[in-house]
Amino acid sequence: MVKQRIWLIAGIVIIIVAGVTAYMMMYAADGEAKEETDVKVWLSSADGLFTLDPQEDVVFGQAGSTSPDMRTFLLDDAVTYQPYFGMGSSLEESTVYNLMRMSENHRESVMKVLFDPKEGLGWNLMRITLGTSDFTGREWYSYNDNPPGGSDPEMTHFSIQKDLDYHIIPIIKQALSYNPEMKIIASAWSVPAWMKDSGRLDGGPAKSGKMKSEYLPALALYYRKTIEAYAEQGIPIYAISLHNEPGIHVDYPMTEFSLSQQIELLKQLKQEFSSTEHGEIIDTEVWVNEFNIYDWEQQNKRIYDDPEAYALSDGTAFHDYWGHLSSMSDAHEAHPDKPIYMTERSVWGTKGADRIIQYFRNYARSYNAWVTLLDNQGQPNVSSTGAGRTLVTIDSKDPDQYAINFEAYMMGHFSKYLERGALRLDSNYYDDNYDTHISQMNGEEEVRPELSNIAFQNPDGTIVMIVVNNSSMAQDFRLLYKDKEFSATLPAKSLATYQWSAWPDGDQTQERVKTPVIAPVGGRVFGVQSVIITTSTEEAQIRYTLDGSIPDGNSPLYSGPIPLEGTNETVVVKAIAFKEGALDSVLKSAAYEFVIPSIIRDRLKRKLIWTLMTVRPSLVRKADSISAGLIPVIGWIIRWRSRRVDYTRSPIGLPDRTLKEPLNSEHRIQRLCQPACRARGIGRNGARWRASRSHWRREASCCGSTSTVPVSI
Repeated sequence: MVKQRIWLIAGIVIIIVAGVTAYMMMYAADGEAKEETDVKVWLSSADGLFTLDPQEDVVFGQAGSTSPDMRTFLLDDAVTYQPYFGMGSSLEESTVYNLMRMSENHRESVMKVLFDPKEGLGWNLMRITLGTSDFTGREWYSYNDNPPGGSDPEMTHFSIQKDLDYHIIPIIKQALSYNPEMKIIASAWSVPAWMKDSGRLDGGPAKSGKMKSEYLPALALYYRKTIEAYAEQGIPIYAISLHNEPGIHVDYPMTEFSLSQQIELLKQLKQEFSSTEHGEIIDTEVWVNEFNIYDWEQQNKRIYDDPEAYALSDGTAFHDYWGHLSSMSDAHEAHPDKPIYMTERSVWGTKGADRIIQYFRNYARSYNAWVTLLDNQGQPNVSSTGAGRTLVTIDSKDPDQYAINFEAYMMGHFSKYLERGALRLDSNYYDDNYDTHISQMNGEEEVRPELSNIAFQNPDGTIVMIVVNNSSMAQDFRLLYKDKEFSATLPAKSLATYQWSAWPDGDQTQERVKTPVIAPVGGRVFGVQSVIITTSTEEAQIRYTLDGSIPDGNSPLYSGPIPLEGTNETVVVKAIAFKEGALDSVLKSAAYEFVIPSIIRDRLKRKLIWTLMTVRPSLVRKADSISAGLIPVIGWIIRWRSRRVDYTRSPIGLPDRTLKEPLNSEHRIQRLCQPACRARGIGRNGARWRASRSHWRREASCCGSTSTVPVSI
């Protein structure tokens, strides 16, 4: 009897222990799964209500739990692109001057917000100027100024003392103290005046100043001396460019370099850096171009035609004031071993956040804004150039009254959560009908999406995805990742960072059918249009609709080209691909607007007449660069009487555009339109249109053939 009781008690104990153990294992497993699938969220909004504020976590669920008609992003971490290098702004003299106007406590507070990787935004890439730039409140200077007629090719009078006197070096040191992983990149706005034919640092009334070729070796030594002097101050310079915007024609500090001079300077620099004649070997990188995207496309890309120059270059730097971002992708495809960096362009609002996404989608590894801190009067600034709102603003009368503006937090959505070396992951930019951007000249776009995204995977395995809502309404979206998904809602004019830990491919139980491709991609058409739908998944079938509804089991099966016909109406094609044993594809759609040719011509005529009545045109003069107004075909320099102008994009009746961004007194338009054939990833057999006085000029983008379309005005 006693033995039976003992066995009974032992059995009960075993059952209890087993139950507790099983419960703990289930709890632990659930905790691990939860840790894998929980997504952390941070939100900022352009109205200032949210500034990188943490939100409630979202959770991955099984794919198919939300509507397929919801805006869908498809993330594939098996496909990777360029590594992330960094993000930041500039520490030029105007910014430093304003920081020094603040009390020490307030100055430290601002710098901690900007640079501290744990408690701040973690900016880790800052650009400095070698000598003066256009943004300063003082007289222009270089590190080797001589009286008129004097020269010093041996650099016996070289000195960076003004950078110490103006507190530039102490501020850089303070920034490095908050973020020791910060990299410093540097550019000169002007070489010493005695190296130029004008004998002056700025362009002056003539907006000119050409580099004298005989001083290229001296300039290489000048750069060496600068790097060594900064190193003595405890500031390593990671990279320098050949020169800021070589070839620009402006009245502030500048230097004109010919293409051959840029190539020779690169060779002289690398020879100087690798020699021990004037000191130790220098490992500072040298980046070429650092000019507008257009200038690279039209001229500077020929630097790489020289085999020695190609081998010596460490990367290509771009500014985004003129040109098509697709040219950056072209540069990557032509020279995949040459990293690409976006070293200057300020952007604003969620529109600016989307622009940064475009930089990275066109292979940039970094982004730098220009001018970090001006007061609320835009000062100090003695140049002719103005600036929009800077990342930080102080009150001109009370410098301790400051604001960290939305754009700084917007950059923090990248810089705070991305680690150097993070790889860009494959995802659809907008939706499956808008995988790439169709960029206009001068930083404008033809179409700006409501929602856009980009994703990276950090070296520690975490995935970071930034989603931007550029619309004036809240937007829903879902993300498909492996065999799971999450959905979220973004408030109007906001962006969010989503972060989670990647899980192995083994967790994916089913493959997903590849998203259908609809060709052509949509747009305005006349007459009959044949639509072709394909998918790269073998043995998959496609169902489609023509009324904008979501395809289901009763929708037609695709069997061949679909003829569309309409009269002043829009037809929306939607398609889903499916296969037994696999997950259905993401929904694909395309819209075709049918228009009447006579309406297009009348509309174009009205628009052209309106444009000519509202602006004062003059022919562009011949020069050496687009920024100077040098355009290979006839263009217009337009002096604006207001900040808005409407114009048609082309004679074929593409959608109207309205420029709403504040413009300088002179704004150049070379191309009034840019159709989809120039978009990244879309066929290049289309054409582009250019305005040429009384004609529209049609230029085939591949074969080089041209034709003109007369327009009677």
